[in-house]
Amino acid sequence: NGEIVVVGDDQNGGLLLKHAADVVRIEPPKTVWTKQSHNARAYGTDLLTLFIRKRKFPFPKSLYAVEDILRFVTSKPESIIIDYFAGSGTTAHAVMRLNRQDGRHRQCISVTNNEVGADEQKKLRKKGLRPGDPNWEQWGICDYITKPRVRAAITGRTPEGHPIKGDY
Repeated sequence: NGEIVVVGDDQNGGLLLKHAADVVRIEPPKTVWTKQSHNARAYGTDLLTLFIRKRKFPFPKSLYAVEDILRFVTSKPESIIIDYFAGSGTTAHAVMRLNRQDGRHRQCISVTNNEVGADEQKKLRKKGLRPGDPNWEQWGICDYITKPRVRAAITGRTPEGHPIKGDY
């Protein structure tokens, strides 16, 4: 609607944008994802199931939505992306896909805890387990979801060794 003007391209093919001179910004722009590939059910939850079949994670982001965001904000070929809430590992997965597509060398630092969900905690405590016990930690988000998903994205195989169908 004329609020943002394209002023050119950068050396990596990204758009250079600025606010139109006569536009006064009093609130940040709103973002609405309308692309089907940004659907979190299909390309978050369902896609994650391809990688770690029997493991559940609530509300993973769409791989392709994160990829598009990174494509927009990582114009430097050697960008370092820090994900302080790595969750299911979508950002690391998207960084690897982008590097494969354009031959760049972005890095991703994924930060997460190894927290166990509340329902799982109750079950583990009834068994006499506590945080730090190997039989507790194996169910934590990092060990149970993040690492297996990233490993599957790298190897093309599920934690059980099955090949993942498609090009992810």
